[in-house]
Amino acid sequence: MWDDPQAMLLAVKPDVVSVCSPNRFHYEHTLMALEAGCHVMCEKPPAMTPEQAREMCDTARKLGKVLAYDFHHRFALDTQQLREQVTNGVLGEIYVTTARALRRCGVPGWGVFTIKNCRVVAR
Repeated sequence: MWDDPQAMLLAVKPDVVSVCSPNRFHYEHTLMALEAGCHVMCEKPPAMTPEQAREMCDTARKLGKVLAYDFHHRFALDTQQLREQVTNGVLGEIYVTTARALRRCGVPGWGVFTIKNCRVVAR
């Protein structure tokens, strides 16, 4: 168990790092891993600001490392089918869209993902 990510990176020297720390640390931990020579898979949201997210992307490009984000809905069947329809022109020219989602439990604002910087780690 490590309590210092920088020490872990120096000691272990991993090829790939999965950043799944609380949201406010995604930027710091991602840059740390990239600068240590690692490819990075970062949980969403990528960062707390668009500027931080851009810097993360620019750093990965500069260092020749892969930086990926866990936006898992893009791989869902309904999303893939919609993309195919858009790509094939089935829906015509799209100039504006609106998307809404309802969580299965139907309780708005419920759950750990709506509480800023709250995560549980099991050992």
